[in-house]
Amino acid sequence: MSSNIKQSLKDEFLILATKKPNLPSEIGSIILLTGEGMESSKVEHEDYGDTERRFEHAIQLFFYQDNQPFFVINGRSEQTRQLETMAKKKGIRGEKIILISNHLSNTLIQIKGVLEKNLPQPYVFVTDPFHIPRVRRYVKKWLPESKSYYSFTDHPINEEDIQSEIEKIIIYASQGDLSL
Repeated sequence: MSSNIKQSLKDEFLILATKKPNLPSEIGSIILLTGEGMESSKVEHEDYGDTERRFEHAIQLFFYQDNQPFFVINGRSEQTRQLETMAKKKGIRGEKIILISNHLSNTLIQIKGVLEKNLPQPYVFVTDPFHIPRVRRYVKKWLPESKSYYSFTDHPINEEDIQSEIEKIIIYASQGDLSL
């Protein structure tokens, strides 16, 4: 893979690190893309990583909206059930919660799950900033007609995350799952 492509991808991450998301005034669905972690023994007791950060950010975004969008929890089955309980405890009514449960934590599977649900738009995908470039590429390929926006936690982007995501983007592009 050429160093120009890697540098272009790295530049995309660096621009993202200084940018605030531009969100629509009304949102149809807030889609929480869960991450790794979240062992059931740790839920609500201590930090469990990516998923907790993303969940708290999505909760804040939900209550900031006047129109009460759908709160979509998209991840591994055991995570979605636990997060549904937590969302209800935070005050989100059950009829506003939609679960998209998968057998494993995989961004492509999560995006395809959105495609299958026919959720109200516009969508706002909630994740960590290092994840946005890959999520954007998946959405562009698998949900090309969607009105999609992205919101992310304040988790800092570090060099290790950038390099890991660049490698994933290059690998998944070579497999045809997304475009560079």
